[in-house]
Amino acid sequence: MAKSKRCRTRIPKENRNNLRLWAEGTREEVLLPHVEPYADTSERGWRSERKYFQRVCNEYHVRISWRLEDHQEPDLPLLPFDPDAMLPVPEKLSAAELLQKETRQSLLDGRIRRWLKYRVKVLRKHLRTKVDSTRDPFAILLAKLAGVTAPPKARQAYQQFQREAHATIIEPVVQARWAQTAAIGSSVSVQKEPNVNFRSQIARELLAALPDSEREVYATRAKDEAAEARAAYMKALKAEPSKSPHARQLAIDNVGTFIAPILQGIHKRTGMHSVLILGGPVPQYGGDLRTIHVSYGRNRTAVGSHFPHWAKGHFNAVLELMKEYLHTVFTPQDSLEAVLPTGLEGATLTIDPESDESDSSIDSNDSSDAGSESDSGRPRKRGKDSPKTRRKRAVTSTPTSTPVSHSRKI
Repeated sequence: MAKSKRCRTRIPKENRNNLRLWAEGTREEVLLPHVEPYADTSERGWRSERKYFQRVCNEYHVRISWRLEDHQEPDLPLLPFDPDAMLPVPEKLSAAELLQKETRQSLLDGRIRRWLKYRVKVLRKHLRTKVDSTRDPFAILLAKLAGVTAPPKARQAYQQFQREAHATIIEPVVQARWAQTAAIGSSVSVQKEPNVNFRSQIARELLAALPDSEREVYATRAKDEAAEARAAYMKALKAEPSKSPHARQLAIDNVGTFIAPILQGIHKRTGMHSVLILGGPVPQYGGDLRTIHVSYGRNRTAVGSHFPHWAKGHFNAVLELMKEYLHTVFTPQDSLEAVLPTGLEGATLTIDPESDESDSSIDSNDSSDAGSESDSGRPRKRGKDSPKTRRKRAVTSTPTSTPVSHSRKI
């Protein structure tokens, strides 16, 4: 026979020895509607979190008097609260009462923040998927959009030695050996710099000449750094997607290189051409509403045009409709929250096309001008080169800061 669950009589608030369930009752009714908005603003960065938290505290202190003890319930109905209205005129208090009020409200603010953080933690726990994101191929793929990539394997001892002692120990020996080899008429005399194999060989020789204890230090440090990088990678995979302006700008910058191989794969398996249109506040441009479109596939004309270029006028009309739609989705507050903080810098990753046979096109349009677009055009021809040379074409542009004052309200 199953045991029945024992029902315990809840201890009245005034008789409790701790603050557990301190908000139970009317206070909880005031705070509960703010849990999900607080969770959302917390993901947008500490500035958004602090701003919304201040709004929660303002409402709490307007509707519930600071004079009430923890066990006392406020009189109903509570005063209405309008976040856009002016706060009530402060009551006239003596210096002692004012100090008492500030102390009490500061104490309550701390409780409210801890209560909200706990509720958000519980909320995320219930919403979290049961699939392990560290083993989910789809989650790993999407993480690349946020710049999260698997770290390289641990360096070998000589590679760690090269990394740490290149300028002080290895490079002088490399230059001396290189000059010596060139002086005796070797083919290296026609090369500008020592190659990788030459440098690695000297690094191995110099490391082998060190005592065993020093070699072990380099090997251990290489393993430790790899373990730290792996732990950081796993933590990033498990974390919820950040809604901060910097994180979203990074994801926007990575859209082209992320989606191009996917659209190419869709084309290979379906034989169909595709156009992807994205739109929303762009942090890099002060939160302005903009559209980005990525297309794959060319037609049979002499120049081989993508659909947006072949039907430019009609496609611009589509973008205009998209921009009108975006104004029904995002509010001016959404644009303001998307602005990059002053002094925060972000870098854009740009990868040059490898050949003139590329079928993908990435364009960006301003919400205020349907005809303005930046097109990379037909890529220039290149000679054959190695994969290592192609990887070197990945260039990070010079970071530029976006002042908050440049944001445009919609």
